[in-house]
Amino acid sequence: MRATILPALVVIAFGQHHTVWEQVFMSIDLDHDGQFSLKEFHVIIPKFDINGDGLISEAEFMSVWDHATAAAHDLARDDSAGRKLFKMEDHDHNGSLTMTEAMNIFTTAFDSNSDGMITKQEFKMAWFKIHDHGGHVPTGTSILG
Repeated sequence: MRATILPALVVIAFGQHHTVWEQVFMSIDLDHDGQFSLKEFHVIIPKFDINGDGLISEAEFMSVWDHATAAAHDLARDDSAGRKLFKMEDHDHNGSLTMTEAMNIFTTAFDSNSDGMITKQEFKMAWFKIHDHGGHVPTGTSILG
């Protein structure tokens, strides 16, 4: 049930005319101010813990990731980016993330200037880097939507 919350909110609130990265960004930007904080990210991360055991297994992470990114046909349809994010913080390689490890995704992957806020530009650059574009945003892709 929890795995369907994030994409449903994205589609209802923003429609499907946005790219996947924009939909994911907008679903995390809870106050819709064009950036999201650690506090906003803290609200989203527990939704990945589908069975409520306090850990996020790779299967749980990928279930939410796949649902959240399936709303649009984009680079994220290949789940390797989701697996890369998961493995980036699964330092002990036990196949699950604690909430602290999951929260580290915020600072490790997205907060490029370490100011505690993720702007749309930071998110977009990290998104394309994670998707093996080396931070290069493909031609014709606008951060303004």
